[in-house]
Amino acid sequence: MLINAIIGALIIGLCLSIFGSGGSILTIPVLLYLVGMQPELAIASSLLIVGIISLFNGSLLIRHRQVSWPHVLLFGFPGMVGTYLGAWLALQIDSRVQLAVFTVLMLLSAILMWRSKPKPTQQPVQHLKLMLDGIVVGVVTGFVGVGGGFLIVPALVLMGGLPLSIAVGSSLLIISINAASGFYKYYSVMAAARRAI
Repeated sequence: MLINAIIGALIIGLCLSIFGSGGSILTIPVLLYLVGMQPELAIASSLLIVGIISLFNGSLLIRHRQVSWPHVLLFGFPGMVGTYLGAWLALQIDSRVQLAVFTVLMLLSAILMWRSKPKPTQQPVQHLKLMLDGIVVGVVTGFVGVGGGFLIVPALVLMGGLPLSIAVGSSLLIISINAASGFYKYYSVMAAARRAI
């Protein structure tokens, strides 16, 4: 079990560093089926793990100037609010609903990535849409425990007008911000529940 978890962690880190996304889509199944965590704990742990890995990889890309700070702020801070709300909503419902939504998101993500063709031309920045998308992605992040990179990278390219390499670096920092907000909400509720026992 430990070896499987380590291999899974290496693959998660590799996906995040190369694509700026994909970490949580792997993390939750690893924690559920290879480590044997309960769904609620797996989702909260996924946010912490992916947040730390994203922050580490993102800090490396900062040195290579592969991060757009205005986009991180425009997308990340609305995303923090959305993630907190998503985590609050998730704590009100059955974890099986969360896992069902997570499965649907995985399938949709795979289909969209398979069918989409990247457009090399840069688009003008759409600030309001970028901020609204940050909130929506944040809600998804908090609700199902995914970093949201598979939504963040396309949004930064299409609505933020960033080249893919900069979008990947910016996505990693946004993921770390969103993950921190979601994990804080999960942790605070779980800690309060333990104290009440």
